[in-house]
Amino acid sequence: IDNSPAVIAMKDLDGRYLMVNRGFEDLFGLARKDVLGFTDHQLIADKAAADKFRKHDQLVAEQGEALQMDEELYVDNEPRTYVSVKFPLRDLTGKVQSIGSIATDITDRKAAERSMHLLNEDLVKANEDLKRAQEQLIQAEKMESIGRLAAGVAHEVKNPLAMIGMGIELLARRVPTEDAQGQETIERMKRGIDRAKKIVKGLVDYSSARQLSVEPKDISEVIGDSLALVEYPLRQAKVKLIKEIEPDLPPVSVDATKMEQVLVNLMINAMHAMPDGGTLTVRAFVRSLSGVRRDEGMRTASHLREGDHVVRIEVDDSGTGIDEAIMSKIFDPFFTTKATGQGTGLGLAVCRKIVELHNGILELENRPGGGVRASVTLKV
Repeated sequence: IDNSPAVIAMKDLDGRYLMVNRGFEDLFGLARKDVLGFTDHQLIADKAAADKFRKHDQLVAEQGEALQMDEELYVDNEPRTYVSVKFPLRDLTGKVQSIGSIATDITDRKAAERSMHLLNEDLVKANEDLKRAQEQLIQAEKMESIGRLAAGVAHEVKNPLAMIGMGIELLARRVPTEDAQGQETIERMKRGIDRAKKIVKGLVDYSSARQLSVEPKDISEVIGDSLALVEYPLRQAKVKLIKEIEPDLPPVSVDATKMEQVLVNLMINAMHAMPDGGTLTVRAFVRSLSGVRRDEGMRTASHLREGDHVVRIEVDDSGTGIDEAIMSKIFDPFFTTKATGQGTGLGLAVCRKIVELHNGILELENRPGGGVRASVTLKV
């Protein structure tokens, strides 16, 4: 018993020590002769600890069953964790005569378990990050392939489309003005050509949004120029414009023309979300970035880090919001919620690509109070 690394003791039913081993002596710094015949209350200054030990002893004696628990003890002013097993000792008739206890130091094992748990958490996080990076790579490759396809399609379709347009103009001059059905057919053909030209322009914009002419710009001026382009259509649509632009915004390195394209597109989309009128709020402010979200569709979110100094531009509408079921598709090329013939589904895809080239983040989310918030985050 004395050679065991465990702490071993035996008490009578009144809590007096009948036997302790060398491990007990070493742990508590007491000689065996100073322990035998005494109770925990007489040996331990901490009354709460002595009460706990006594309660456990009585529970084992009353139930006649072993009891296992983890206990924390201070050794040389350092906390140590022990797994303690207390068990009844019986006489030949089966009556409980005393209580035995064996305590083993498991501090190192507990520390190893905690380390293992932390390592496992790190492993899970690393696996999630790897999966997210893989998704981003797949999405990036898909977008790049679509860009190349768009450029090829636009090139192949543009010239034949122009020839068809000239043919329709020639045909229109040959259809008598009194031929109502013929004139209506010509008008439908012209609308079809206009629609096709918009799609081709969208393809060209999407495929050409690869290079920027970047220089430090007053972002308030860029926002102001964008607002000037939409103020008239907003008034026509009975949409009230609210501007909340923080004064003295720092310069931001942007391609002003392309950033205006992004902001105008977001504002026009917001206007279209309010066919019966509403309120459009445009705000811009500086903040320290926190809670960076990782989106598999964004290739450049990794350029922004927690704590980065950024300018955030928000465009809020008071419309009905976006169905959460299609939110994940909203930036996909050719995806649109507008009626057939009213949108190419390339506007937001182009906007995202432009913002990506600025190493920024473009997000769309439903606002708690209703409507949608589009936000552009750019590093200062």
